[in-house]
Amino acid sequence: MKQILISILFLTLISSCGKKDFEGIRTDEKIKKLTNAYSEQLTGSKNGWIGYLFPKGGGSYTFKFNFNNKNRVSTFASIDKQKSETAKESSYRLAADQVISLYFDTYSYLHQLADPDERKSGGMRGGGLLSDFEFSILKANSDTIRMIGNHNGSDLILVKATEQEGDDFVKKAYALNDKIGEIDQFPHYYKQISINNKPYGLIINHETSSICFYFEENGNFKSFITEYATSANGITLRKPFLANGLLIQEINDFRIDKSNGFAKININGNSESEIKQLEKPLIIDKDAPRRMYLIDKIHRSNSGFTINGKIDALNLSSIINFAGLYYIPRRYIDPYDGLLVVFDEGSSVGPIFNTLYNNDGILHFRPFTLLSGVNPGPEAEQVIIKQNNIWFNPDGFHVFQTSSNSFDFVNSKDSKTWIRFK
Repeated sequence: MKQILISILFLTLISSCGKKDFEGIRTDEKIKKLTNAYSEQLTGSKNGWIGYLFPKGGGSYTFKFNFNNKNRVSTFASIDKQKSETAKESSYRLAADQVISLYFDTYSYLHQLADPDERKSGGMRGGGLLSDFEFSILKANSDTIRMIGNHNGSDLILVKATEQEGDDFVKKAYALNDKIGEIDQFPHYYKQISINNKPYGLIINHETSSICFYFEENGNFKSFITEYATSANGITLRKPFLANGLLIQEINDFRIDKSNGFAKININGNSESEIKQLEKPLIIDKDAPRRMYLIDKIHRSNSGFTINGKIDALNLSSIINFAGLYYIPRRYIDPYDGLLVVFDEGSSVGPIFNTLYNNDGILHFRPFTLLSGVNPGPEAEQVIIKQNNIWFNPDGFHVFQTSSNSFDFVNSKDSKTWIRFK
């Protein structure tokens, strides 16, 4: 009897402690309440949300999302011109595992960037752009939601759209980024901008939405590279750049004269500056050829060589079903590399060679076989032969890094001849 009384007393104590421990709102109820609040926030913005996505694999993309209360979302994206103008509807949901996440359930523009098929994503085979379509919510306020990708760690920022930021917002942002690309049509590759009387080399890669400032410091090459987000009016640097006392955060009001090789811009809304072309670089990145070659990736060019401001100067796009030009380090058994034109549903052709670089920062190529692969036809073969003549020029190339894993090759003696890989 005494043992039973002790047991009852013990259970009573445990029960009373349990009641105190669970006083207040249960954790699952808190999560449910917060999930509902996020849902109301997403669907409650009558003008939708502007999204800025920074994939783990580099680059930046602008989105416009319109969420409804039936778990459907309409999306515009700056991936290309058509997607910036044409909405795609897909499903979404909010759910909580360890944290509350926003899931885009069915194939959308977000999925395309993460697609392992490089022909769809424009990224690496098997990995795409290392982007995401499921995001954990990190923090939110009334007009901004910050998230991180659950698989690859991409950053997604949602900003509540205003009445002026309608469904044509992404179309305008895409058009502006396309206009910025006109800087690549200056006759010479090299560009310079002066900040408080100090010169900086400038590279704007509109294909990856990234910007590079490079300069000399104590005789050494220094650079600053970051992605930028594009709006309808200008670009915002993901990481601000402190240039000779001026913190550069935004650049807008691009006025570009591509034939004469200069442009005027506005920095931070109050500082006028000019971009001008140069025949020679301010300084060379002597280590860039080595860094580029040792990255484990396939380098893709959408248009081949730019010559005297003419993009796709060799007319690679004339090759039937042209799908890209790929520089593939260690394509075959080391040390052989390839420069392959991909066309007609996966067929490829191009030279096989050795990649070499020296301590002066010059990259050049030693041919092994000039044409290997599927015969593309006589006209396409002539295009590839012209390309080989530039690729194997003994002058070689200077290399400039334009994003985390993108590089430009510039003929070391002729700054009017260059090629961009991403």
